[in-house]
Amino acid sequence: MCRLVLAVAGVGLFAILGCGSPAPTSKGSKPASSIAEQDGNELDRLQEYADNRMRRLQTPTGFGVKKLDWDLSSDNSLTQVGWPANETSDEYILNQDIDLSLRLADGISFSERGTVLISSRDDENPNRVGRISIHLPNCTADAAREIVKRYIQRWKLKKQFTTEGALEALDEWHKQATNLGGDSFLAARHENYPIIDIEIHSSFNDKEPWFVSLAFCVDHPPLPAETVAAFEAIRVGDASTVQRLLDKGLDPNSKDVLEDSLLHDAAEQGRVDVRRAEVGDQLHT
Repeated sequence: MCRLVLAVAGVGLFAILGCGSPAPTSKGSKPASSIAEQDGNELDRLQEYADNRMRRLQTPTGFGVKKLDWDLSSDNSLTQVGWPANETSDEYILNQDIDLSLRLADGISFSERGTVLISSRDDENPNRVGRISIHLPNCTADAAREIVKRYIQRWKLKKQFTTEGALEALDEWHKQATNLGGDSFLAARHENYPIIDIEIHSSFNDKEPWFVSLAFCVDHPPLPAETVAAFEAIRVGDASTVQRLLDKGLDPNSKDVLEDSLLHDAAEQGRVDVRRAEVGDQLHT
């Protein structure tokens, strides 16, 4: 599962998309000392993340442009991203101008120039990539809106559960950024793998005060289209679609990216009533 962690670290607000198992519940919670240690490690990572970006902003461009062509559509092993054999940390960071072409599962492709590129190990399998994050160059509010709008429309990214909501929120962000300085912006694809977050943050640059960042969580293969459709139908209260998919053989215990089952989501949403019959799982209005 992927989680978004936001924190003020040294020079501003930054985001890290963490991939791995869901946080433990109270039933399986860790001792306070272990939690404190985890929190300390997270703060250290955030500070390092902020320092790396600040170092990149202060470093003259003299490295040239590094061209990278990564295909993670069917294989997310470290070798696919050129992870150095002697790099033992959880993250491999490139601080220079980068032309990245990236291909992921479910037909997701991406090609942009970036200034910071972070590859992170999968929490559960350290020999595989769990996350790819990239910062695009500093830009104006107008340019940031056009970049983000393009990807919202291409990948059907959402805010408040809809792509239309994301586009409306982006226009509102642009209005505030132009007139009042604005705040950060986030739209996402969280209904299927690869999970995608696209954000706009302050660059602390007077002439080009914003930058766009993207994060791709690649630690799981995509869910079947029928599973994604069933969860969306439950969200909007479309019980007939869910029943039709179940009649076609969809497992009612199918899980989404949050590891919740159809039965769990249907009951939690309160839109449909799920009852277990002797002959199997049935969904009733």
